[in-house]
Order: sequence, then C-alpha cells, then structure tokens
Amino acid sequence: MLHILFFLGVDLAVIDVFEAPAGRAIWLPIAVIGLPMIFIDRIYKYIFEESVVLSILLIMSYFHNDFEHFKNDAYISMAAFFISILSARIILEMRAKEALAMEEVTRLSALDKLTHVLNKNALLERIDNYFYRKTPEESCAMCIIDLDDFKLVNDNLGHNTGDLLLEKVGQLLIENFRAYDLVGRYGGDEFVVLMPRMSDINILTARCKTLQMYINDLDIGSDHRITASIGAVICKGNCDRKVIFSMADDALYKSKIQGKNCSTNWIYEEQESVDKDVLILMAPEKIKESSTCMMVRRTDLK
Repeated sequence: MLHILFFLGVDLAVIDVFEAPAGRAIWLPIAVIGLPMIFIDRIYKYIFEESVVLSILLIMSYFHNDFEHFKNDAYISMAAFFISILSARIILEMRAKEALAMEEVTRLSALDKLTHVLNKNALLERIDNYFYRKTPEESCAMCIIDLDDFKLVNDNLGHNTGDLLLEKVGQLLIENFRAYDLVGRYGGDEFVVLMPRMSDINILTARCKTLQMYINDLDIGSDHRITASIGAVICKGNCDRKVIFSMADDALYKSKIQGKNCSTNWIYEEQESVDKDVLILMAPEKIKESSTCMMVRRTDLK
C-alpha cells in the first residue's frame, strides 16, 4: 500500500507541474489533505510519506516553473502538509477515544450490574479460555460460594436488603482474591471463583475459612446472621471446566448437608490415560478431602 500511495503521489506531482491548466499545484495538495481521512496510519508515517512526495513536487516545480509559480507551489504544499498532519492527529485521537469507549462498554457488559463481578456468561467464557490455554502441569482451584438461607433474607428483610447483601459479598470477593483470579456471579446467591496456580490444600482451606469469617461479619442493618457454604476443588493434571465445576458443586452439596456454614475442600488428581468418570468411581484415593465447619457466635447483635 505504501508503494502505491508513493507512485500515485509522484503521478499527481507530475500532473501539477507539467499539465495543470493554472500552472499551480492542485491535485497533490488535495490528495495530501485527504490522505488521513482515507487511510489510517501513524503520524510519523504521514510525515514521511507526505514530505517525500511534496519534496518531489517542489523540486520539479523549481526546475520547470518560474520563481513566482514555485513560491505559490511551496506555500500551497506547506499549507496542505500542516492541514493534513493536524487532521491526522484529530482523526487518530477520535479513533483512540472510540477504541477506549468500546473497550469500556465491553468490560461493563461482562460485569454483573449488582455485584460488579463477572456475570455468568462472561465468567464461563473466561474459564473456558483459561482451560483451553492451561497446561497439565499447572494446578488450579475452583470455589463455589453459596449464601445460606438467602431466601429468608429476601422474605423477612426485603429484596432491597437482599440486593445489599449480594453487593457487599461481590465487593468482598473482589477485595480478597487475586487480580488474576476469575470471580463471578453464577446466579442468584451463588458465586464462583477460579484460582489459577493454586495447588496447596492448606492455603485453599485457609482462604475459604477467612472468606467465611468476612461474610459472617457483614452488616446488613439487622441481627440476621449471614453465613456461607463453600465447595472447593484443586485440580491437578488434565481437567476441564465441566469436571471441576461438577466436583466443586458436589463439595458444596456436602457442605450444605453438614449443617451449612461449612467448607469442603478436595484435591483431584487425574491421569491422562484414565477416563475421568471411571477414575472418580474406581480410584477414590485420588481425591483428598479437607472439610471444616464454623460455629459463628454473634454477641454484638441487638
């Protein structure tokens, strides 16, 4: 494209010097002014390309025309050059602002409006992208967090209080997980967190217990005790989103039947040569479990 524009500019310069009826440069300056509106490029490339073709025009005009015509061509060329660079800068700034605006719209469209974490579609898409790039050597963990008796909050305290609770939980998750962890609202009062490069069951258990303590301390303007059940799985080896999500959901179910406000944490190691379902059923020793339940006493409630 650069070669085509260069030869086109030279052709227009020849026409302006040797064939223009008024004896003045017209077509090349017009082309120079219109170039940024047709082709998007970097400023330094505009400066280089336009400087070269306008210099060729002025050299030919100097040797072929009288000094008065050469002076007019020089003025017209300089005016066209500065107008072109100014318009190129304006256009590039507008394009940059449009790109930033589109990026912001894309970012906001991926967020849940109430909790400000990823919505379900964006969450699943990014989790799938992670597992597509994940190597078998990299471990990861998934947590499913479910607020206990959330329906009672809505029924007894109103939906506004329920929304306030969800908003505070979302903010709590954003503040207490790493920047590269994927945090999203899966639906209702259920949240999902995917933690890349998480391989230590003790660290995972501690994070789940700490998160439960923070949730217990949330203030929603009443004496209702806020608790959460958590199911978490560390996956080592090959696995996909459906497998790890299913296991984390099973761990969450076990936390619920243990009396709620519990955290069930598993390590799942999978061998590439064995079918996933068969491995889970026939080799339970591959699954290591850590389960904790918290008794929460709130003496400061009125």
